[in-house]
Amino acid sequence: MDLNINSITISAASDEVIQLKLRDTGTPAGGSTATPVNRNTNSNNMALGTFLTGTNITGLSGGSIVDQFFSDGATNSQKYSWTSSLIVGQNGVLALYAVNGAIAVRITISFFYHEKD
Repeated sequence: MDLNINSITISAASDEVIQLKLRDTGTPAGGSTATPVNRNTNSNNMALGTFLTGTNITGLSGGSIVDQFFSDGATNSQKYSWTSSLIVGQNGVLALYAVNGAIAVRITISFFYHEKD
């Protein structure tokens, strides 16, 4: 199944640019495993995939910037969404990069799975 990302919420301690890249390659190193939360309390389904969070995940490169956001550190969280979802196919990679990288950033990604057509 494809993973469809429909929105991202970002907050940063100070001004930051967040880049979203698709199709990075390599083997990620570092970071901690993150467990996505199912927003449907009537479902026991767990997300399929490897989800990492951390301040210095290395080992990935290449890919293409599909979108980027400026997070104004002087404001509250900002939610970004797309008219069409970002679609990450099986074994695909979505990587988020903090360009400055020296500040605290919090990101929530809202996604769902959809059968391939």
